[in-house]
Amino acid sequence: MNLFGLLKCKGKNLLSGFNDYLFPSLCILCDSIRDNEQNWFCKECNDHLFQNSKLRSSCPRCGQNESIRKCSCHISWDYPFEKIYSIFDYDEHVQLIVKNIKYHGKKKLASALASYSPHITELKNSFDSIIPVPLHWTRFQKRGYNQAEWFAKGIAEHTGLTLLSNVLVRTRTTGTQTSLDRTERRNNMKKAFKVLDSIKETVTEKRMLLTDDVVTTGATTASCAEALLNAGCKSVSVVSIARD
Repeated sequence: MNLFGLLKCKGKNLLSGFNDYLFPSLCILCDSIRDNEQNWFCKECNDHLFQNSKLRSSCPRCGQNESIRKCSCHISWDYPFEKIYSIFDYDEHVQLIVKNIKYHGKKKLASALASYSPHITELKNSFDSIIPVPLHWTRFQKRGYNQAEWFAKGIAEHTGLTLLSNVLVRTRTTGTQTSLDRTERRNNMKKAFKVLDSIKETVTEKRMLLTDDVVTTGATTASCAEALLNAGCKSVSVVSIARD
């Protein structure tokens, strides 16, 4: 490198260091200064997320953390999908993460969270393709992206599974489900999704993996699974960022 190139390089490094001093990178959860090499979170928050994922005593079928709430899967199972894989419990840290993803443009964070999943090997060996829970076009237009699709991109990157983003569509708006109970959510989501006739062959006899941000009652993913199974899928399971 010549003298001019060396001085230019040193100048850039000096400016970068000055900017880092004045405008340090902050953790999106606690606003603590984070290392520039650490994406999104400070070490303490990052460690908390790994512990959240690792220490979950999850039901192997519904994904519920049984140390928090006992499930009834051994008594009854009324979902059309086979099982739920969830990375995190929906604690206050994960709630803030999902809020950042959905309402503050942090779509790439949804992809990054796939790296925390302890299920990557099982997902890679158990499914053929990934389908994100779709947004209605009006919601997509307002938000500009589908958070479930960005999460699916992360899972696809780590598993090598094929991402199918345009197979499943939402046929009508369903509004927020926050204030609805389990039965009301199920009724609200009935026949809210369909597989496009022109590309049904892409799911026929395939083992499909649905992605969603948070699974609570499973009403949304159940409706999606019914549409996929009616279109000829061999089986459907769900992977989510969090289980509430």
